[in-house]
Amino acid sequence: SSGGIPKRPQPEALARTNGLVADGRNHAKHIRPDRAISLWDHEILKELVGEGFALTPGAAGENLTVVGLSVQRMSPGTQLGIGGEVVIQLQQPRKPCYVLDAIDPRLKEAVVGRCGYMASVVREGTIRPGMAIHVLPADHARQSSDGRVSFDELAAQPGALACHMLAGPAMG
Repeated sequence: SSGGIPKRPQPEALARTNGLVADGRNHAKHIRPDRAISLWDHEILKELVGEGFALTPGAAGENLTVVGLSVQRMSPGTQLGIGGEVVIQLQQPRKPCYVLDAIDPRLKEAVVGRCGYMASVVREGTIRPGMAIHVLPADHARQSSDGRVSFDELAAQPGALACHMLAGPAMG
């Protein structure tokens, strides 16, 4: 989107250290490398729909809605490989803000503790809907002789697919 909510479906997005190319953010506090990408579990989104909230992937401003990953249960510092190219690092749980009032004034309170994660981009590249997302082992990065960081093959962990990128179909 040009900023704010909702985020719209895209066939692909280029992930850079400062965020997804052409993904606008309305507030300066959101324009930081540690808040480059937001992720949200599709399963939590479905729970909220079941609780009566009119949500679709991307409606609350998340960049990636993920399936089978349980990102909400992960710890800051966890790194995720997306496809075979992009690596992101979870930085902090996402906190709901007043922007969600436009969807439903009750939503801000309902999503506390289940609003997803903010992440930084460790390795840039292109993200497309349906790409596998893997939890990377803590020791996957190595320092090479020239000082650059290289990454082992992104080994798959059970589960984890990118359901969509930047929005998706209606749920119900």
